[in-house]
Amino acid sequence: MKSLLLLSSISCILTAENDPYRNFQAYMNINEGRLLNIEFFQQQYDKKYKSSGNLYYLKDSYYVFDNNEQRITYQDGLIKTINKVNKQIIYDKKLEGQVTILDILSGKNNQLDIGEIVFAKNGFIIPFSLKDWEIVGKITTVPSTGQPKNITLLISDDEKININVISSLKLGKDSIPKIDVSSFEIINLSE
Repeated sequence: MKSLLLLSSISCILTAENDPYRNFQAYMNINEGRLLNIEFFQQQYDKKYKSSGNLYYLKDSYYVFDNNEQRITYQDGLIKTINKVNKQIIYDKKLEGQVTILDILSGKNNQLDIGEIVFAKNGFIIPFSLKDWEIVGKITTVPSTGQPKNITLLISDDEKININVISSLKLGKDSIPKIDVSSFEIINLSE
């Protein structure tokens, strides 16, 4: 019995190491969810945008990006943006066919074609392309855990998104801080 258990454990470890994308998905899609402290960089033509904050990721089509200026919540195709500076709440919907970071993290919607995975000194580099879009990218992960270190999207020659993961923790119960929005203006674009 001990031999069977040991063999099963070794098999699980080898399988995870042989498929870094599945290892990454297993790391992200735990029941408790993940809290990623991230730096977000976007280049669009000559404009550059930089932000940092926390990404609360739960596997059931739900995530929250939160920083000092705003909180963006995505759940089942609905987007809620809380502008903390202007005291506004904006409701919107995901456009048909639009791909979110959630699609990349979860892998649920079969939106990704995974390329040939490379092991480099910084970890596994998992190249991918998005089906039905001319978007390519890569995920760099820690080999032993599947924890993401970097996600890059090349949308066009003039548009690029880069997300550096500074740290990652398992979410605890009620980990997402509450915001008192009782005095905020509501704008509904989802209708």
